[in-house]
Amino acid sequence: MASQDTLAIVVLPFTNQSGAASDQPFADGLTDEITEALGKVAGLRVTGRTSAYAYRDQTAEPATLRERLHVTHALEGTYRRAGSRLRVRVDLVSTGDGLVKWGDTYERPVGDEFTVQDSITAAVVGALRLQLVGEQWAGMRAGRTANAEAHALYDQARFFFRGYTEPGFRRSIELFQRAIALDSNYALAWAGIADAWTWLADQYVAPLVAYPRAREAAMRALAIDSLVAEAHAALGFSVAVLDWDFATAQREMRRAVDLEPGSEWALFNLANYECGSPGSPEDGLTLARRATLADPLDPRASWQVEVCLADLYRWDEVLSQHRRTMAIDSTFFYGAVWDGEAYRHKGQLDSALAAYRRAQLRVADWPIAGLGVTLAEAGRYAEARQVMRALEAYAARHYLSPTFLAWVHAALGERDSAFADLARALDVHDCNLWSLDMAAYSETLRGDPRFAALHRKVFGK
Repeated sequence: MASQDTLAIVVLPFTNQSGAASDQPFADGLTDEITEALGKVAGLRVTGRTSAYAYRDQTAEPATLRERLHVTHALEGTYRRAGSRLRVRVDLVSTGDGLVKWGDTYERPVGDEFTVQDSITAAVVGALRLQLVGEQWAGMRAGRTANAEAHALYDQARFFFRGYTEPGFRRSIELFQRAIALDSNYALAWAGIADAWTWLADQYVAPLVAYPRAREAAMRALAIDSLVAEAHAALGFSVAVLDWDFATAQREMRRAVDLEPGSEWALFNLANYECGSPGSPEDGLTLARRATLADPLDPRASWQVEVCLADLYRWDEVLSQHRRTMAIDSTFFYGAVWDGEAYRHKGQLDSALAAYRRAQLRVADWPIAGLGVTLAEAGRYAEARQVMRALEAYAARHYLSPTFLAWVHAALGERDSAFADLARALDVHDCNLWSLDMAAYSETLRGDPRFAALHRKVFGK
């Protein structure tokens, strides 16, 4: 339950009362923009989108929100557009006693949405007896456009982006670009392009294709408005991958958190960086746990805790956290199978194989390298080589991190092939090399001079 000393709020999805499906991206955009604005307020924790949207189209009792989302307040809203007018109604509800602490109705011309958004945000901050000062107030308005059509395209782009699929990311880039065609100084749209390319990178698109585009778009955004937090985050990832410049990357990622201290996404991004790079895994774990508190129904936040615990070799805790992740979403998969890794490190190979095979059912078209590694460690070399052939076939038709091949080659004792894979990973600037010291192949390859040489090229030492 939320602490009495911790102010925390969930902005529930605005109910679209217009009756037109085409208005849904705008209703969602209003929800998300108010959420992001409140995320810039120091002293206020804001629930992330995944948890908030779990309550779309349903009545949520204040006590339930308090218990499940650990919030002290909920902002409820409705939206209606009729012709050239829009009407927005909002109520701020205490989850402790269910009472409405503040409420208001706004009627404005279509195109005057930012006035409504700013009025609501300022009123909520006042009702919670907080203050918006200096950079926080400026940050709320960062990167906007005065072009109503461009803003509508931006809302549509975010609507597709939030599906977190390759087609969704690509469609969002098209819409962001259309928004920029209407307003070339639309910093948030440039940041959206940077963010989408960052998500496409490594998983779907080769790093040297995606990250230069992400960096260029992030720099365009920041040249227009330096207070756009997501542009700092995208720039941080880009310079880490393209330049192995970890000091600048860390500074940019931390700047994003400074700009949006109550935001789940900013905490998640920095935790992901700290635990997957030469940062501080302990700091990353603290950030990841803060992200899970901010978005308790988001499996990605829980998964990030697994990553950080694995980076610290706390395998029993990895298993416990993985159970929490699966309780949130039993279909979730993102690149690694940390319960399998935990069992493998604990020497429980049968349990590791079972974990990997369960995960393989969730991503039938993507061979999981960890399965091949575990089969090799179990002495089942023929089956491990089957996984290797499946990885090679997948890589022939789709981008695949060369480090995944290196894992299996190293486990099979094929050191030269493993180092050839790692050389390719270096050539394509694979971000998985950030985890060089803890990856499965490091256990086998660490004593080889080639490993030390690779380490120096990535980390400078």
